[in-house]
Amino acid sequence: MVDSSEQTVRDCEAYIAKHDIQNLLRDCIVQLCLKKPDNPISFLSTYFEKLDTTKLSMQHHTSRCQQQQGGSRTSHSPDQHDQQTTKPKGTSSVSSPRSTTDSHQNGQDQDGLGDLDSAPTGSAVKARDRRGAVSAEPFKEEDATSYVKTVIPKDYATMQALSKAIQSNLLFSHLDDSEKSDIFDAMQPFNHKTGDTIIQQGEEGDFFYIIDQGEVD
Repeated sequence: MVDSSEQTVRDCEAYIAKHDIQNLLRDCIVQLCLKKPDNPISFLSTYFEKLDTTKLSMQHHTSRCQQQQGGSRTSHSPDQHDQQTTKPKGTSSVSSPRSTTDSHQNGQDQDGLGDLDSAPTGSAVKARDRRGAVSAEPFKEEDATSYVKTVIPKDYATMQALSKAIQSNLLFSHLDDSEKSDIFDAMQPFNHKTGDTIIQQGEEGDFFYIIDQGEVD
């Protein structure tokens, strides 16, 4: 027979698991380490307020998607004519579907972080040096109902590198701390060698890259 103390522990564990408390606390600690606010209490208050607003917005959006499931819906992919063939000369990258930032040092400085810009149609994009990248997959509105957060463990140095990589990236400028944290969690490293094709012209792009190390033509 389970005594009251054991039942209390089980109830607490169930509550923590139900509301994903461990990841919630981990994410807020990561943000504290990245931002280093002078007033952590005020920072956390604002952080959780934004997180709550984002959650309510997502729930509202999910409800709308469920109401529209009965009707026919068509998704259109972006024009693929501008997608290029990318071939690196020794590449190290981090990836989670469509966004990129390198988390590997490889004995080199982490300067040169930025977007992987598209080259003119029909041209081949080749990397000149070793480089790193992080990627993230396109997210469609209908995916909201089946969205499951992906968490790939990273150390503090990696999180700092990712944060630095997207500071001046316009594609991330509209995201709040919680949304950026979700993207960081989903990122993972990839290594590319000379001659590897990263993006093939005419095919749907699976990843978006933010260059950490190296260059591409």
